[in-house]
Amino acid sequence: MKKIYELIKPFLSIVLGALMLLEYMNFLGAGGAALALGIIAVIFAAYYLVVGILSVVIGPKLGPTKRILDVVGISLFPLFFFVYRLLIVISGGLGVTGWILDILGMVGALACAVFIYVAAFSKGKVIKRLTLLFAMIFVLVLLLALLFDFDGAVIGLGAIILVDLFSYLAYGAMLFMFVTGLSKEAVEPAPEEKPEEEPKAEEEPKVEE
Repeated sequence: MKKIYELIKPFLSIVLGALMLLEYMNFLGAGGAALALGIIAVIFAAYYLVVGILSVVIGPKLGPTKRILDVVGISLFPLFFFVYRLLIVISGGLGVTGWILDILGMVGALACAVFIYVAAFSKGKVIKRLTLLFAMIFVLVLLLALLFDFDGAVIGLGAIILVDLFSYLAYGAMLFMFVTGLSKEAVEPAPEEKPEEEPKAEEEPKVEE
């Protein structure tokens, strides 16, 4: 199963990067907050594309660097979602539901990104379990983002943006693979250290009389 995950991850990264690039490239022709969002999205999309292509072409040769690249990739999307929601809040014009959803989205996304990075380089089981919690909260945030508009209005089935849907599914699969590894580390008991055996005292040779 682990080998299947390693084969799928690069393609998910490429799909996510391509969808983000195509969706937000037009924002580069806008101004203000839309331009800022477009620049951030294009940079993050380029990262996903490059990492995905490198993983396919020279994956085994990356060594320990691959772990770092994967962790950064997992934490980038929540950071982008945080910036996106922050710009919406700054623009104003939100209803009560919109405020609640946007604040929940920002807190969940930022916490998820921070704990993912910390858990990847920490051996503490509590940190790993908190990461699982915030990962589930962020998945809930993405689901709510599909069901409710930024101002809190309910979105109909025909109004769901398919690009966002497939982007969330691609990232959700990447996050699931990462969380699965963390859950195994958090559940598996640490190997018990065997007590060191005391060296046996050398027997003195008997002197024959």
